Amino acid sequence: MKTRGLTLIEVIVAVSLVSVLIVVFGVSLMAAVYAQRIKLRNMASVLADQQLAALQVYDTSQAANQTNGGLIGVLFTQGDFGAVEDLTAPSPSRALAAATSTATGLTSVLPFPKNAYADFTVTAKFKVNPGSPAGWRSGILFRARDLRNHYRVYLTSNSLVLQKVVGDAATTLYSDARSISQGSWQTLSVIASGSSISVSLNGTLVTTQTDGAFSIGQAALAVWEGASTNFDDVSIAGETWNFDGVTLGELHDDWLRFGLGDLPSGTGTLTISTPYSDASYKRYSVTISWRDRSGTTRTISHNTEKAN
Repeated sequence: MKTRGLTLIEVIVAVSLVSVLIVVFGVSLMAAVYAQRIKLRNMASVLADQQLAALQVYDTSQAANQTNGGLIGVLFTQGDFGAVEDLTAPSPSRALAAATSTATGLTSVLPFPKNAYADFTVTAKFKVNPGSPAGWRSGILFRARDLRNHYRVYLTSNSLVLQKVVGDAATTLYSDARSISQGSWQTLSVIASGSSISVSLNGTLVTTQTDGAFSIGQAALAVWEGASTNFDDVSIAGETWNFDGVTLGELHDDWLRFGLGDLPSGTGTLTISTPYSDASYKRYSVTISWRDRSGTTRTISHNTEKAN
């Protein structure tokens, strides 16, 4: 039996179809690259706007001039957070989990929804899950200008610690010795009123300290040394959240934030200047940078001015 070869017309049609597929694939790829580029630019724009919005709550006298310095007054989400099933949670059957990691230092940060809180009560119930690394710490950041300047209170396996952090240097305002077991729920509360800071654990007042380093700033749930920690019944300034109605792996909508870590090689700088003779008048310029798929560095800059 003879095998019929392809006719010239069939060859032409086949080549044409391949050419069309190549063109369609190329267009689709270009569209995906363009969409990703727009997405990253929009994310960078939001981050820049968050920085400028955060600066509005501070007196300009608190913003010293700097050129391409670090961001001020803004906390970005760091690490992975999401709702998980937890039948032991104070409001069962779901809690908010900070995933474990192999990183060290401050490994997970989840800012509360608002940009700044002055006088407030903040409470978080949490447990550090069994198997967390030795040296774990879990607690709350408050009146935070950024990760280099804030108050923090946290539990370890053998202590409760209250500190202020100024320019990355930590000063202990209070610490004690106690035993905290992994897998046990703890209720940590802070009342900040003026320069007075009161800390309670499981409903019992532990200490009241006086310190005026920071009068306003953001608040955040915080985990150190990659500990696996579940949170529940979190509240601040009269607002309360549990996580029973939250989709597994997700957050409450008003907690959704992204940070520089969500941009490829993302970085941010802030320039503060005094453009006129009035020293109380400041110009803020924030620049967010990242790398696109081609390895090209992209930047976006937003500016604003403020007078007291």
